[in-house]
Amino acid sequence: MKLFDGLFKRRRAAGIPQRVAIRTGSVVTEVGSGAILHAFFSTISSNLEQAGWGTRFPTTMNKLYQGSIAPTDSSAALNELLVIEKELLKIPTSNVVWDIENPAARPSPYYKPGRGATNAVDYFVTVNGLNLLRAGFIESVESALEFGDEVRIISFGTPGDLFRGVGRKLLARTKI
Repeated sequence: MKLFDGLFKRRRAAGIPQRVAIRTGSVVTEVGSGAILHAFFSTISSNLEQAGWGTRFPTTMNKLYQGSIAPTDSSAALNELLVIEKELLKIPTSNVVWDIENPAARPSPYYKPGRGATNAVDYFVTVNGLNLLRAGFIESVESALEFGDEVRIISFGTPGDLFRGVGRKLLARTKI
């Protein structure tokens, strides 16, 4: 069973490219393919959670990986992500796991790891070349803490999908 299947089932069935982003409030960080996120989480679990998926970092690995973190879980998520960052800096790129369910799986030939990456943190970058852990997750969760927003992993087919519903939420919060 693929852990990400539920999040991306509709897109796969429709034949639309599987693209994902991290959204907090009106801020969106496009990641790229869902496989990048799966590899990122697979690397965390394989290298840092000896007792199995979500045993050490339950908020990150169970809630965030499944698609969202509520504002009430942001503090726990941030603490976990900071520990993950510190420890993945010590993990060489040779220990990156592309798919925990198939450790022999290799990344797409189109995926370009971070320039000069020597560790697992620097290996994972967004489509814009930003560090996935720092610019994608840690900064999103910090923003969620500051503004009381939810952090969501969203799949999309077109750029318009990224902001669907965001304007209404912002207007509802803004009192003029």
